[in-house]
Amino acid sequence: MKRCSGCLKSCGARCHGFIEERKALREGSCAKRLLLRSCQQCKEACQELPEEMPIRFPEDEPRVADVWITSYPKAGSTWVRHLITNLHFAVEGQRRPASFKEVDDFIPFIEDGQGWTSRTMFRDRQGLRFWKSHSPFHCDTFPCKGHVVARQGPSQCMCPNCAAKFRRVVYIYRNGYNTMASYFRFRLGLGHLRDRRNFGTFVNDRRMYPGTSWADHVRSWQHAEQRGVKIFWLRYEALEEHTEAELQRLAQFLGLKAEEEHLSLAVNASSASTMQEMEHTEGGLNFFKLRYNRSSLKFVSSGQGNMATKRLWQDVSEEVLRTWRQHNGPTMRCLGYPDAPV
Repeated sequence: MKRCSGCLKSCGARCHGFIEERKALREGSCAKRLLLRSCQQCKEACQELPEEMPIRFPEDEPRVADVWITSYPKAGSTWVRHLITNLHFAVEGQRRPASFKEVDDFIPFIEDGQGWTSRTMFRDRQGLRFWKSHSPFHCDTFPCKGHVVARQGPSQCMCPNCAAKFRRVVYIYRNGYNTMASYFRFRLGLGHLRDRRNFGTFVNDRRMYPGTSWADHVRSWQHAEQRGVKIFWLRYEALEEHTEAELQRLAQFLGLKAEEEHLSLAVNASSASTMQEMEHTEGGLNFFKLRYNRSSLKFVSSGQGNMATKRLWQDVSEEVLRTWRQHNGPTMRCLGYPDAPV
Protein backbone atom coordinates (compact mmCIF):
# COMPACT_ATOMS: atom_id res chain seq x y z
CA MET A 1 0.00 0.00 0.00
CA LYS A 2 1.31 3.47 -0.91
CA ARG A 3 2.43 5.48 2.10
CA CYS A 4 1.55 9.11 2.56
CA SER A 5 5.13 10.32 3.01
CA GLY A 6 4.18 13.97 2.74
CA CYS A 7 1.70 13.56 5.56
CA LEU A 8 4.22 11.82 7.80
CA LYS A 9 6.81 14.52 7.28
CA SER A 10 4.60 17.57 7.55
CA CYS A 11 2.11 16.59 10.21
CA GLY A 12 4.16 14.46 12.58
CA ALA A 13 2.26 13.28 15.61
CA ARG A 14 -1.12 14.40 14.30
CA CYS A 15 -1.12 11.60 11.74
CA HIS A 16 0.41 9.02 14.03
CA GLY A 17 -0.94 7.45 17.19
CA PHE A 18 -3.07 4.53 18.18
CA ILE A 19 -6.66 4.18 17.16
CA GLU A 20 -7.85 5.27 20.60
CA GLU A 21 -6.23 8.66 19.87
CA ARG A 22 -8.12 9.06 16.61
CA LYS A 23 -11.64 10.06 17.54
CA ALA A 24 -12.85 10.21 13.97
CA LEU A 25 -11.85 6.59 13.36
CA ARG A 26 -13.71 5.44 16.43
CA GLU A 27 -16.79 7.24 15.10
CA GLY A 28 -16.57 5.44 11.77
CA SER A 29 -14.67 7.78 9.42
CA CYS A 30 -12.37 6.26 6.83
CA ALA A 31 -8.66 6.71 7.46
CA LYS A 32 -8.12 8.48 4.14
CA ARG A 33 -10.85 11.00 4.90
CA LEU A 34 -9.40 11.55 8.35
CA LEU A 35 -5.97 12.33 6.93
CA LEU A 36 -7.30 14.64 4.24
CA ARG A 37 -9.42 16.52 6.75
CA SER A 38 -6.84 16.89 9.52
CA CYS A 39 -3.71 17.44 7.45
CA GLN A 40 -3.97 20.21 4.86
CA GLN A 41 -0.47 19.56 3.50
CA CYS A 42 -1.44 15.93 2.82
CA LYS A 43 -4.24 16.40 0.34
CA GLU A 44 -2.22 16.05 -2.83
CA ALA A 45 0.11 13.36 -1.49
CA CYS A 46 -2.69 11.23 -0.03
CA GLN A 47 -5.19 11.56 -2.85
CA GLU A 48 -4.20 8.23 -4.44
CA LEU A 49 -4.64 6.17 -1.27
CA PRO A 50 -7.40 3.53 -1.63
CA GLU A 51 -10.63 4.90 -0.18
CA GLU A 52 -11.56 1.69 1.62
CA MET A 53 -8.24 0.87 3.30
CA PRO A 54 -7.17 2.06 6.76
CA ILE A 55 -3.79 3.71 7.15
CA ARG A 56 -1.06 1.51 8.62
CA PHE A 57 2.19 2.90 9.92
CA PRO A 58 5.39 0.80 9.87
CA GLU A 59 5.86 0.86 13.63
CA ASP A 60 2.44 -0.75 14.09
CA GLU A 61 3.11 -3.72 11.83
CA PRO A 62 3.53 -7.17 13.42
CA ARG A 63 7.00 -8.66 13.58
CA VAL A 64 7.81 -12.01 12.00
CA ALA A 65 8.20 -13.69 15.42
CA ASP A 66 4.90 -12.38 16.82
CA VAL A 67 2.21 -14.96 17.57
CA TRP A 68 -1.51 -14.38 17.11
CA ILE A 69 -3.99 -16.50 19.07
CA THR A 70 -7.07 -16.46 16.90
CA SER A 71 -10.50 -18.06 17.03
CA TYR A 72 -14.18 -17.47 16.55
CA PRO A 73 -15.56 -16.11 19.86
CA LYS A 74 -16.14 -18.67 22.63
CA ALA A 75 -13.93 -21.35 21.12
CA GLY A 76 -11.51 -21.49 24.06
CA SER A 77 -9.06 -18.65 23.44
CA THR A 78 -9.12 -17.35 27.02
CA TRP A 79 -8.27 -20.80 28.36
CA VAL A 80 -5.45 -21.13 25.83
CA ARG A 81 -4.11 -17.72 26.83
CA HIS A 82 -3.97 -18.90 30.44
CA LEU A 83 -2.23 -22.13 29.44
CA ILE A 84 0.42 -20.30 27.41
CA THR A 85 0.99 -17.62 30.04
CA ASN A 86 1.26 -20.15 32.86
CA LEU A 87 3.59 -22.31 30.79
CA HIS A 88 5.85 -19.36 30.00
CA PHE A 89 5.87 -18.28 33.64
CA ALA A 90 6.63 -21.85 34.76
CA VAL A 91 9.58 -22.04 32.37
CA GLU A 92 10.76 -18.72 33.86
CA GLY A 93 10.54 -20.19 37.38
CA GLN A 94 7.14 -18.97 38.61
CA ARG A 95 5.12 -21.65 40.37
CA ARG A 96 1.88 -19.81 41.21
CA PRO A 97 -1.00 -19.41 38.73
CA ALA A 98 -0.97 -16.27 36.61
CA SER A 99 -3.79 -13.88 37.46
CA PHE A 100 -6.34 -12.74 34.89
CA LYS A 101 -4.59 -9.36 34.78
CA GLU A 102 -1.20 -10.98 34.19
CA VAL A 103 -2.70 -12.99 31.34
CA ASP A 104 -4.27 -9.87 29.84
CA ASP A 105 -0.94 -8.05 30.09
CA PHE A 106 1.10 -10.92 28.63
CA ILE A 107 -1.36 -11.75 25.82
CA PRO A 108 -3.56 -8.69 25.23
CA PHE A 109 -6.87 -8.95 23.43
CA ILE A 110 -6.19 -6.20 20.92
CA GLU A 111 -9.76 -5.79 19.72
CA ASP A 112 -11.00 -4.58 23.09
CA GLY A 113 -8.72 -1.55 22.93
CA GLN A 114 -5.90 -2.64 25.22
CA GLY A 115 -3.45 -3.02 22.36
CA TRP A 116 -4.05 0.54 21.20
CA THR A 117 -4.01 2.60 24.36
CA SER A 118 -0.29 2.88 25.11
CA ARG A 119 3.01 2.25 23.40
CA THR A 120 4.00 -0.25 26.08
CA MET A 121 1.17 -2.54 24.88
CA PHE A 122 2.56 -2.90 21.37
CA ARG A 123 5.30 -0.66 19.98
CA ASP A 124 7.62 -0.85 22.97
CA ARG A 125 7.12 -4.54 23.78
CA GLN A 126 10.19 -6.69 23.32
CA GLY A 127 10.92 -10.42 23.19
CA LEU A 128 8.28 -13.05 22.44
CA ARG A 129 5.04 -11.20 21.82
CA PHE A 130 1.56 -12.74 21.82
CA TRP A 131 -1.77 -11.20 20.85
CA LYS A 132 -5.32 -12.45 20.92
CA SER A 133 -7.78 -11.55 18.19
CA HIS A 134 -11.12 -12.79 16.88
CA SER A 135 -10.61 -11.29 13.42
CA PRO A 136 -11.01 -13.56 10.42
CA PHE A 137 -8.13 -13.56 7.96
CA HIS A 138 -10.35 -11.79 5.46
CA CYS A 139 -11.72 -8.99 7.60
CA ASP A 140 -14.30 -6.48 6.43
CA THR A 141 -13.35 -4.75 3.19
CA PHE A 142 -14.90 -1.59 4.59
CA PRO A 143 -14.20 -1.70 8.34
CA CYS A 144 -14.95 2.02 8.73
CA LYS A 145 -18.54 1.67 7.54
CA GLY A 146 -19.71 -0.03 10.71
CA HIS A 147 -20.72 -3.39 9.25
CA VAL A 148 -19.43 -5.21 12.32
CA VAL A 149 -19.64 -3.95 15.90
CA ALA A 150 -19.38 -0.17 15.74
CA ARG A 151 -16.69 0.07 18.41
CA GLN A 152 -14.49 -2.67 16.97
CA GLY A 153 -15.12 -2.30 13.26
CA PRO A 154 -12.68 0.58 12.68
CA SER A 155 -9.80 -1.28 14.35
CA GLN A 156 -10.41 -4.71 12.86
CA CYS A 157 -8.09 -4.30 9.89
CA MET A 158 -5.59 -1.86 11.38
CA CYS A 159 -2.14 -2.86 12.58
CA PRO A 160 -1.24 -4.50 14.83
CA ASN A 161 -4.54 -6.28 14.13
CA CYS A 162 -4.09 -6.51 10.36
CA ALA A 163 -4.45 -10.15 9.41
CA ALA A 164 -2.59 -9.79 6.12
CA LYS A 165 0.59 -9.22 8.16
CA PHE A 166 0.22 -12.30 10.38
CA ARG A 167 3.01 -14.87 10.08
CA ARG A 168 2.52 -17.22 13.08
CA VAL A 169 -0.95 -18.11 14.29
CA VAL A 170 -2.46 -20.42 16.87
CA TYR A 171 -5.96 -21.09 15.55
CA ILE A 172 -8.42 -22.63 18.02
CA TYR A 173 -11.51 -24.30 16.64
CA ARG A 174 -14.45 -25.96 18.35
CA ASN A 175 -17.63 -27.82 17.36
CA GLY A 176 -19.73 -25.16 15.63
CA TYR A 177 -22.95 -26.09 17.44
CA ASN A 178 -21.26 -25.71 20.83
CA THR A 179 -19.45 -22.53 19.79
CA MET A 180 -22.63 -20.77 18.67
CA ALA A 181 -24.56 -21.80 21.79
CA SER A 182 -21.75 -20.60 24.07
CA TYR A 183 -21.42 -17.33 22.17
CA PHE A 184 -25.18 -16.81 22.39
CA ARG A 185 -25.18 -17.32 26.16
CA PHE A 186 -22.30 -14.86 26.45
CA ARG A 187 -24.00 -12.19 24.34
CA LEU A 188 -27.23 -12.73 26.26
CA GLY A 189 -25.34 -12.24 29.53
CA LEU A 190 -23.85 -9.00 28.22
CA GLY A 191 -27.31 -7.68 27.43
CA HIS A 192 -26.71 -7.62 23.66
CA LEU A 193 -29.72 -9.91 23.15
CA ARG A 194 -33.08 -9.94 24.91
CA ASP A 195 -33.95 -13.59 25.56
CA ARG A 196 -33.35 -17.18 24.42
CA ARG A 197 -35.93 -16.85 21.66
CA ASN A 198 -33.34 -14.82 19.73
CA PHE A 199 -31.16 -17.90 19.23
CA GLY A 200 -32.71 -18.84 15.88
CA THR A 201 -31.92 -15.42 14.43
CA PHE A 202 -28.53 -15.29 16.11
CA VAL A 203 -27.04 -18.45 14.58
CA ASN A 204 -27.54 -17.29 10.98
CA ASP A 205 -26.62 -13.63 11.50
CA ARG A 206 -23.47 -13.34 9.38
CA ARG A 207 -22.95 -9.64 10.04
CA MET A 208 -22.50 -9.72 13.81
CA TYR A 209 -19.03 -9.50 15.35
CA PRO A 210 -16.53 -10.73 14.20
CA GLY A 211 -18.10 -10.12 10.80
CA THR A 212 -18.24 -13.66 9.40
CA SER A 213 -20.08 -16.89 10.08
CA TRP A 214 -18.41 -19.65 12.09
CA ALA A 215 -17.59 -21.61 8.92
CA ASP A 216 -16.29 -18.59 7.02
CA HIS A 217 -14.02 -17.76 9.95
CA VAL A 218 -12.45 -21.23 9.82
CA ARG A 219 -12.20 -21.19 6.02
CA SER A 220 -10.54 -17.78 6.00
CA TRP A 221 -7.67 -19.15 8.07
CA GLN A 222 -7.46 -22.27 5.96
CA HIS A 223 -6.90 -19.91 3.05
CA ALA A 224 -4.29 -18.00 5.07
CA GLU A 225 -2.31 -21.20 5.52
CA GLN A 226 -2.31 -21.68 1.75
CA ARG A 227 -0.74 -18.23 1.49
CA GLY A 228 2.16 -19.18 3.71
CA VAL A 229 0.95 -18.28 7.21
CA LYS A 230 2.31 -20.77 9.76
CA ILE A 231 -0.75 -22.01 11.65
CA PHE A 232 -0.96 -24.33 14.64
CA TRP A 233 -4.44 -25.87 14.48
CA LEU A 234 -5.68 -26.50 18.02
CA ARG A 235 -8.87 -28.51 18.42
CA TYR A 236 -10.74 -27.51 21.58
CA GLU A 237 -12.11 -31.00 22.21
CA ALA A 238 -8.62 -32.52 21.91
CA LEU A 239 -7.31 -29.94 24.37
CA GLU A 240 -10.07 -30.88 26.81
CA GLU A 241 -9.30 -34.59 26.55
CA HIS A 242 -5.49 -34.49 26.36
CA THR A 243 -4.57 -31.12 27.80
CA GLU A 244 -0.92 -31.80 28.66
CA ALA A 245 -0.16 -33.55 25.37
CA GLU A 246 -1.75 -30.78 23.31
CA LEU A 247 0.05 -28.14 25.35
CA GLN A 248 3.34 -29.91 24.69
CA ARG A 249 2.69 -29.78 20.95
CA LEU A 250 1.81 -26.10 21.27
CA ALA A 251 5.00 -25.41 23.23
CA GLN A 252 7.06 -26.89 20.42
CA PHE A 253 5.34 -24.63 17.89
CA LEU A 254 6.00 -21.59 20.08
CA GLY A 255 9.61 -22.54 20.71
CA LEU A 256 9.14 -22.83 24.48
CA LYS A 257 11.57 -25.31 26.04
CA ALA A 258 9.09 -26.80 28.47
CA GLU A 259 9.82 -29.81 30.67
CA GLU A 260 7.15 -32.18 31.98
CA GLU A 261 7.12 -30.28 35.29
CA HIS A 262 6.38 -27.00 33.49
CA LEU A 263 3.55 -28.55 31.52
CA SER A 264 1.98 -30.01 34.64
CA LEU A 265 2.21 -26.69 36.47
CA ALA A 266 0.62 -24.83 33.55
CA VAL A 267 -2.26 -27.30 33.23
CA ASN A 268 -3.05 -27.19 36.95
CA ALA A 269 -2.75 -23.39 37.07
CA SER A 270 -5.20 -23.11 34.15
CA SER A 271 -7.76 -25.65 35.36
CA ALA A 272 -11.42 -24.73 35.59
CA SER A 273 -11.37 -24.85 39.40
CA THR A 274 -8.29 -22.62 39.63
CA MET A 275 -9.71 -20.09 37.18
CA GLN A 276 -13.07 -20.05 38.94
CA GLU A 277 -11.36 -19.35 42.25
CA MET A 278 -9.28 -16.54 40.76
CA GLU A 279 -12.32 -15.10 39.03
CA HIS A 280 -14.07 -14.67 42.37
CA THR A 281 -11.09 -13.51 44.41
CA GLU A 282 -8.90 -11.43 42.11
CA GLY A 283 -9.22 -7.89 43.37
CA GLY A 284 -12.56 -8.78 44.91
CA LEU A 285 -14.18 -8.77 41.48
CA ASN A 286 -14.73 -11.43 38.87
CA PHE A 287 -13.30 -11.28 35.36
CA PHE A 288 -16.48 -10.03 33.71
CA LYS A 289 -17.13 -7.41 36.37
CA LEU A 290 -13.69 -5.94 35.72
CA ARG A 291 -14.02 -6.05 31.93
CA TYR A 292 -17.72 -5.69 31.17
CA ASN A 293 -19.25 -4.49 34.46
CA ARG A 294 -21.32 -7.70 34.53
CA SER A 295 -20.79 -9.46 37.83
CA SER A 296 -23.45 -12.09 37.03
CA LEU A 297 -21.37 -13.51 34.17
CA LYS A 298 -18.95 -16.31 34.89
CA PHE A 299 -16.03 -17.24 32.69
CA VAL A 300 -16.04 -20.93 33.56
CA SER A 301 -19.64 -21.99 33.09
CA SER A 302 -21.88 -24.18 30.96
CA GLY A 303 -25.45 -23.85 29.86
CA GLN A 304 -28.05 -25.72 31.83
CA GLY A 305 -31.77 -26.34 31.51
CA ASN A 306 -33.36 -24.28 28.74
CA MET A 307 -29.96 -22.71 27.99
CA ALA A 308 -28.18 -26.03 27.45
CA THR A 309 -26.61 -26.34 24.00
CA LYS A 310 -28.72 -29.27 22.82
CA ARG A 311 -31.94 -27.66 24.09
CA LEU A 312 -31.21 -24.35 22.33
CA TRP A 313 -30.71 -26.12 19.01
CA GLN A 314 -33.74 -28.36 19.51
CA ASP A 315 -35.95 -25.29 19.79
CA VAL A 316 -34.94 -23.66 16.49
CA SER A 317 -37.13 -24.15 13.45
CA GLU A 318 -36.31 -26.64 10.70
CA GLU A 319 -35.74 -23.73 8.32
CA VAL A 320 -33.19 -22.12 10.64
CA LEU A 321 -31.39 -25.42 11.15
CA ARG A 322 -31.40 -26.15 7.43
CA THR A 323 -29.91 -22.73 6.64
CA TRP A 324 -27.19 -23.13 9.25
CA ARG A 325 -26.28 -26.62 8.05
CA GLN A 326 -26.26 -25.52 4.43
CA HIS A 327 -23.63 -22.91 5.16
CA ASN A 328 -21.66 -24.54 7.99
CA GLY A 329 -22.22 -28.26 7.41
CA PRO A 330 -19.37 -28.86 4.92
CA THR A 331 -16.83 -27.27 7.29
CA MET A 332 -18.22 -29.24 10.22
CA ARG A 333 -17.80 -32.49 8.28
CA CYS A 334 -14.35 -31.46 7.06
CA LEU A 335 -13.25 -31.01 10.67
CA GLY A 336 -14.77 -34.33 11.73
CA TYR A 337 -17.71 -32.99 13.72
CA PRO A 338 -21.19 -34.62 13.78
CA ASP A 339 -24.10 -33.19 11.81
CA ALA A 340 -26.19 -32.65 14.94
CA PRO A 341 -25.57 -31.04 18.34
CA VAL A 342 -24.55 -33.48 21.07
